[in-house]
Amino acid sequence: MRIFALELDNDIKGLEERKEYIESLISRLPSPDLVLLPELAMCSYLPNQQVWAYADNNSKATSEWAMKMATRYKTFIGTGYIDCENGDYYNRYLIADGKQV
Repeated sequence: MRIFALELDNDIKGLEERKEYIESLISRLPSPDLVLLPELAMCSYLPNQQVWAYADNNSKATSEWAMKMATRYKTFIGTGYIDCENGDYYNRYLIADGKQV
């Protein structure tokens, strides 16, 4: 099993920019079975309330992106992100396998 844990550049801000950057890293991996991204990978690690501006809504966008990446690169993707559910914020992690439920 080929497992890759990626360390990311936290200077890259913005969700779309982060997604493009992360995919550029994943695309260079040689046949990964599992790709693990760090805590708050999607929004870049911000140790304050500014991170809330990057919150997902009930994990929808993050899970869709992770499923797309897992399908495209035939791997499992684990990623950390900030989520907002019922007005509360959570530091979450998910693992996607590319299969629709």
